[in-house]
Amino acid sequence: MKTLRRKWSVLIAAALAFLMTGCSLARPEVQDPKEDKFVGFHLVYEQLPPSMEELEAHPELYPPEDRSQWVEYGSEDMEIKGLGKVAFPREILIGRFDWGTGDYTFPGLEGRNCFLTVEEAEGGGNRYAGYNGLSNVSIAEGGEEESLSGAIYIGLPLGQTEWDLSEDEPEYCWTAYRVYQMADGTVYLDGTGNSYAGQGGMSFSEKVERTETVDGEETGRHSFEVKVEMKEVPRLESVTITQFGPENKALLETAFTTAELAGAAELTLEEDTLWLLVEEQNIDGTVKRTAYDREEIGEEGLSHFLVLLDEQGMGNPAYLKIKG
Repeated sequence: MKTLRRKWSVLIAAALAFLMTGCSLARPEVQDPKEDKFVGFHLVYEQLPPSMEELEAHPELYPPEDRSQWVEYGSEDMEIKGLGKVAFPREILIGRFDWGTGDYTFPGLEGRNCFLTVEEAEGGGNRYAGYNGLSNVSIAEGGEEESLSGAIYIGLPLGQTEWDLSEDEPEYCWTAYRVYQMADGTVYLDGTGNSYAGQGGMSFSEKVERTETVDGEETGRHSFEVKVEMKEVPRLESVTITQFGPENKALLETAFTTAELAGAAELTLEEDTLWLLVEEQNIDGTVKRTAYDREEIGEEGLSHFLVLLDEQGMGNPAYLKIKG
């Protein structure tokens, strides 16, 4: 997978547009960006910013970016040839937390949360949030070295059979936007981050270190690291489960569509079932098979892990409950 830097020209253009319009956006009350904590990434599948040649050739493919939800928060310096160092307003996009789902949404940048924040729990105390977009999550907290790691499943967008697109089509990429949290709990992204074009099979990470002080005296150092692995999976079409009894005789075959699997899909074993075979049929014609012994399933049952791709190719974890 090819790594691509977000273009500074896009940020400069946005800053110049802001200055020329004379608009005054609402600002967060906290005004000390240097004290905000890096908490991870928000992964978005989006168009790469076009070159001037691409924009002139196909302007209809590149609509203007909607930055109406972005707010001014401090400033940042840029070195511009002939002008020297120029301070531009720094804009951020504030995340909205949903207590029902535990997810943050960033208006206009729909994607997957891959970060670790601290939220005040409704019943009192604190709770971690921001990592619902990850699978195989591992969190290390409470010490001098904290970390978050997990996996993101991706695949081809709906209707696409290969990653390479025609030259007449806009190029898409996965952008890992850096996410921060203010002292008052506000979560935001500032538009910085790396973009990755192509298929999965790669990972990205970032580690930051902070010096902790009490009454102006250094008391130690604290580090936080985020690691995200991107795994490519085929697009699932259906799942068939065949139950087998004595002498490996097939007892019952049950099929599930992806729509059914997106809900609370369940299967209860027949009384004479000794083992079963789970077959995942993919749109590309491939099949993944997993066998389970009845003893392995047990009385409490188990959950068979699946990945359902949305239209963009973002993977949503799903579980098929198999009851003994």
